[in-house]
Amino acid sequence: MNWTEIFPIFTDELVQAFAGLVSDDERADFEDLFGIQQIFNRSSSQHVLAVSLFWKHVDSVDDELPTPTRELRRTATEKGLARRYAPWEDYVQPLLKGAKEIHEKRSEIRVRVYLAADLAFLVPDLMAIGCEIYLMKSSSIRHNPGAMWRFLALEDAEDFVTVMDSDRLPDYAWVVRRTEALGGMEAGTWRITNAMMEEVTSNGCLNYRPMQACHFGTKVRENMRQLMEAFLWHSRRGTFWEAVCNQTLRIASARRIPFGNFSYQIKSSGRLAASHSRQSSSEATTTCHSGLRR
Repeated sequence: MNWTEIFPIFTDELVQAFAGLVSDDERADFEDLFGIQQIFNRSSSQHVLAVSLFWKHVDSVDDELPTPTRELRRTATEKGLARRYAPWEDYVQPLLKGAKEIHEKRSEIRVRVYLAADLAFLVPDLMAIGCEIYLMKSSSIRHNPGAMWRFLALEDAEDFVTVMDSDRLPDYAWVVRRTEALGGMEAGTWRITNAMMEEVTSNGCLNYRPMQACHFGTKVRENMRQLMEAFLWHSRRGTFWEAVCNQTLRIASARRIPFGNFSYQIKSSGRLAASHSRQSSSEATTTCHSGLRR
């Protein structure tokens, strides 16, 4: 059995259909989602470490959050505004700490932050520690499209791209080493798979992702904005997610997702279907973490 019979593949034909049929109004919507308002501290670097930073609840059913301020992000937990993690302690502080260390110890690596429009008050903090800031036109809708912004670095980086979650940045050292190792290899990408073994006994299936959306590095360039827009466009129309599973292997995240639902899994679905298959056309190094949920 070929792996393309199991995993969803977002074909070039689907991309071409999007390019030919997308309307001007839809293009304007996508510009609101993925457009860049302003770039701060832009510079040349052979290695870009890309992260996204925004403040939204995970799922579309969650309430809207108030317009963020520095003080509100700091006090979100005590005000009952934090659902999963504290937005300042668990995201902003690790980002500032990790980026500062990278700037001081590995200045050849540029931390690029795709920053939500309503978090523009953090621009001076990020510039002070050497970050390159892409201030987005959008503040994100829910977890996405914000979590997808960091994939845009695959379009224009000069050489290496490492993609991480902002809360993991203090652990950058071993992650960027994996990306740098690609320079002496034929492989174009490294990835960490995600197998949720604990769910096998409860539902009889193995949930598996061949690439984590928040944990990979590559030297392969891709037109990620077009791929993401085309993926969302087809998802809205229902022209992509059909049968993508068999009786024993289910793709966690490979379920049809309504266009209006910008919750957690759509970033993994798009990364898996639209990008993973293209990066897999070159060799990739793989690490499997059984049961890893982080």
